[in-house]
Amino acid sequence: CLHLDLEPEPGCLLQRSQDMVSLFEDHLLSPDMEDVVRRHLRVCHDTCHASVMFESQANAIEAYDRAGISIGKVQVSSALQARGPLSGPMKDDLMAFAEPRWLHQCGCHDGNRFMFHEDLPAALASGPLGPEEVMRVHFHVPVHLESIGELETTQDDLVEAIRLLAGRESLTDWEVETYAWGVLPKRFDLQDLASGIADEIRWTRSTLEQYS
Repeated sequence: CLHLDLEPEPGCLLQRSQDMVSLFEDHLLSPDMEDVVRRHLRVCHDTCHASVMFESQANAIEAYDRAGISIGKVQVSSALQARGPLSGPMKDDLMAFAEPRWLHQCGCHDGNRFMFHEDLPAALASGPLGPEEVMRVHFHVPVHLESIGELETTQDDLVEAIRLLAGRESLTDWEVETYAWGVLPKRFDLQDLASGIADEIRWTRSTLEQYS
């Protein structure tokens, strides 16, 4: 069975699971085509993207299940995370990730309000993070790392998604998507490409086996 898996992306028209559900229910599903659409159009669930939008993995997965939309693929990925207030070293570490090749969209949440910035420099220029505020950066960092320098990763969110999805026999496509190895800041002295990818795959396989 060939299926096209649509992927929500921070800052785009489809950002969250509810955007995807609305696309299906308002535009794609019709009585004469519903079976075909549900079979051949599915969702690519990128765990980093959900984290940046501060959408819990459980809520996103539940929304797709409730709407009868299949998850055809999981992008195994983690975002950067920083908790306010930012220290000088934390801000320096964040700035090291502000490379120009891609946009690094940022979501910030203070427990009540969500704020979105199109790129990391804009987020850092918007003002200091409050003591209860968390910033998540759309930069795919190595999935086996819990932290980088003074910064955290959203590995906990990734583990939650794996826990919820690992046992689904219909879901066979898991892709470790750390495409940013070539632009990871040199200051953190991370592994070389081959060793890093090997560790990511070992970590992912071990975590999948733990929850399968």
